Amino acid sequence: MNGGKRCLVIVRAGDASRHPGWIDPSRPRTFDLVVSYYGRDPDRWRGGPFRCLDDVGQKYHGLQAMLRRESFWRDYDWIWLPDDDLATEQDEIDHLFAIAGALRLDLVQPALDWHSHYGLAIVLQSRTMSVRFTDMVEIMAPCFSRAFLERCLSTFDANLSGWGLSYVWPHLLGAGLRRCGILDEVTVTHTRPMGGPSYDRLRAQGSDPRVERISVMRRYGLDSRAPPRSLGAIERTGRFLDLSREGDAARFAEQLQHDVDAFRAERPGIEATSLGRRGPVPLPRSLGIDRLREIARAIPFA
Repeated sequence: MNGGKRCLVIVRAGDASRHPGWIDPSRPRTFDLVVSYYGRDPDRWRGGPFRCLDDVGQKYHGLQAMLRRESFWRDYDWIWLPDDDLATEQDEIDHLFAIAGALRLDLVQPALDWHSHYGLAIVLQSRTMSVRFTDMVEIMAPCFSRAFLERCLSTFDANLSGWGLSYVWPHLLGAGLRRCGILDEVTVTHTRPMGGPSYDRLRAQGSDPRVERISVMRRYGLDSRAPPRSLGAIERTGRFLDLSREGDAARFAEQLQHDVDAFRAERPGIEATSLGRRGPVPLPRSLGIDRLREIARAIPFA
């Protein structure tokens, strides 16, 4: 692996993982992929094109065990840790890493497209923004800089469910506008309803994710009642919005309302015909990587 690649995907995979569909073997890509398998079939994902490692247990417990045992991931600059029920394409993953590098972010996630099952509306794609800098990133698909993953690794076993880590990790980056956000130019589709077998296992172990979220957030001095927030954004035009400024905040709210109105208009049809299935071709890229680097130099990160 590596061969000069700077980016790594580690998918926490069961028997029905969708990761084979993320790769186009006919074209080069900027990342390697490793399967962290939590199932019990010794032959599943063996003999395929990707390295497969066995680690049972909940997502972040298994990942913590693997990352502490193995060292190969330290050869990469960026590590994405997606769930296995996401649908996306190789180009989207390449672009995820490219934007993270251009903006020099420590923690990011792709947006969920409007065909996705979702829990928090903030992670749904904004069609008016390219990037939103937020105080949370969902545990479903976080992408870390290597240095920040090293720092966060000890938190992976803070509880069984992982709930609350979405807020703890950005908190570790400090106050103010952080190098953390949701990339609206990159999308994945969450194909399964929220919950599922993983949460059945948690209940069997006497774990309530909602209680775990409150507990871990309190441990870090965070208000579990506060809604997730956007702290800044880059419009698809390239304009940076600092949401601590009244004018920028008003402009952002107006643009976001356009997204909300469009989503409410489209969602009933999606739910009737194609919920959980990958939607049409994603929106055209609005900003090139060089332009994003230029914008990043002017952003007042904390």
